[in-house]
Amino acid sequence: MRFERNSVFFTDPTGSFEHPGFDMENTLRSMVLGARRKIVLMTYSLPSWDRSWFLFDALTEAVGKGVSIEIYAFLQSEVSQVVSWHRASGLIRGWYWNQQNKDLFHLKGIVVDDMDAYIGSANLSKNGIRDSAEWGIKTTSPDLCGELKRYIVHLISENKLIEVMR
Repeated sequence: MRFERNSVFFTDPTGSFEHPGFDMENTLRSMVLGARRKIVLMTYSLPSWDRSWFLFDALTEAVGKGVSIEIYAFLQSEVSQVVSWHRASGLIRGWYWNQQNKDLFHLKGIVVDDMDAYIGSANLSKNGIRDSAEWGIKTTSPDLCGELKRYIVHLISENKLIEVMR
């Protein structure tokens, strides 16, 4: 698998860790704003109740440019709320986890235009991006993006991810 232009990013609740890739929030926002065709968000926690969420305006701008959005998250209510924000555009779809027993959807990542990917420990929430110790890698890798999509398709085919009604 080929990886190009790799960067490591951190969040630091102490505010004292010096690293050139420190600003994860702006990096992820820039990824979303730079999308031309498609954005895929994968996260356990989705702050759907909060319009001050760091990705809310970026997603709104992306939809305004005609970019399609796929959201995969744990809770149906959170996915449904985010999908409802942009339902009229017809460009957003969302899936939630079909929990059985104690299994969880715990993936965290963003894929843009099937080329650029962020994978890390941070939920795409305020707490995950601003208030926790987290790390992640951003890379350009169509191969990796294809494998991530293949895994999501597998989870859908196994009825683990259920699409919310639009």
